[in-house]
Amino acid sequence: MFEPSQWLLYMICKNNLYLMFTKRDWIKLILEAECHSATYLLYDRLTKKNSKTNNCPEYLLEQLHSYYLLNGQRNVILLRQAAGIIKLLNSHGVNALVLKGAALVEIAYEDLGQRKIGDLDLLIDFDDAQRAVEILSSHNMVTSVCTNRAIFTEHHHLPVMYAKNGLAIELHWSIFPVCMIKEADGKEITKKIMAEARSFKLNGIEAKTLSIEHMIIHLCVHAAGQHLCNEGIMKFYDISQLLAISGDHIDWCKLYEDSEEFGVIKAVILGLIVSERLLHCCIPKEFKQRAKAYEPSEDIIEWACEKVLSHRLPRRLRDAVRIERVMKVGINHIFTKAVEHIANMPRNKKLSNMPRNKKLSNMPGNKKSSIVIYLLFNAISSLYGFVCVFTRMLSSTGTLRKQVHKDKALVEWFQ
Repeated sequence: MFEPSQWLLYMICKNNLYLMFTKRDWIKLILEAECHSATYLLYDRLTKKNSKTNNCPEYLLEQLHSYYLLNGQRNVILLRQAAGIIKLLNSHGVNALVLKGAALVEIAYEDLGQRKIGDLDLLIDFDDAQRAVEILSSHNMVTSVCTNRAIFTEHHHLPVMYAKNGLAIELHWSIFPVCMIKEADGKEITKKIMAEARSFKLNGIEAKTLSIEHMIIHLCVHAAGQHLCNEGIMKFYDISQLLAISGDHIDWCKLYEDSEEFGVIKAVILGLIVSERLLHCCIPKEFKQRAKAYEPSEDIIEWACEKVLSHRLPRRLRDAVRIERVMKVGINHIFTKAVEHIANMPRNKKLSNMPRNKKLSNMPGNKKSSIVIYLLFNAISSLYGFVCVFTRMLSSTGTLRKQVHKDKALVEWFQ
């Protein structure tokens, strides 16, 4: 049986590919990659110079190519905007470290199109948070700001702010959620992290990010601890890629000691183990031997890997939701066109734009019948979607109960 998640793992780990799938399987694979935000990386693997021949349909490759180019262009725009924000904050004496996507694209990836930058995450000192918000808002860099001081202590980052071009900006005062550490500890950890920050080039300007060891710690905690392995393959591919790029430059003793000092050693170990299991990254034997005391059971490791591959929802339930969405969109599209034809309406005119005060009984017969047909089939499609999802949920009730139990065991292990 074709398993898209397993083949996706294989493809992003290998450069020399010789794959012969059916057209349906290629579509399944691309949908799976889209669920994990790995579409761009999949295209990169399929078109590597040293990649062997595959039978991926030409139209699918062209679609992937367009996604890849658009993502690269989007990343260029976002990095330019990020560089301007960093420059502005530094000029006002606010020290800001670039976290996650914007830093990883420049450091760990060969091409800007391989990974999507979701938002701009910046780490700043707790005492500079309010001033940073005021600086960004006074220079019209953001369209929405937060002035509620209580939020600063309830979360490890401020509410999302948006730049004029749509870039989402998150100002963090700690790289760890407040549920995992104490507020006072978070402030001290941030000071230590910022003191050991390293420089890198962000769109041609000098910027700072976490040291290699602290970046690995942050990525592991974010993927395995904060989100409990629910965010898909790419979170762990970031870890694997960083390990591969950094190589001998990683101080594994410091990584272990800092993880233990910060109180996040279990999340770090689980993140590294899952990355090793799924993506075959190299972790030194000495580190694994030292971390033996914190290593989770085999059941927890297997469940974490399964969660990464299933990506949030159980597979049967996720397929049901996808079927419901596709069917509803398809049925709505077909019968909207039929309604427009029956009513002899222009194709760019939507039924939703009709005056609300116009009663159905006063309409001409052809328009009345078309609206009735439209509403009837919209109800049928919605009912079909509900039945589809509900039956799938009933069929997987036992599975869901087991998964809740496994999730509970995972959370208890972290505690």
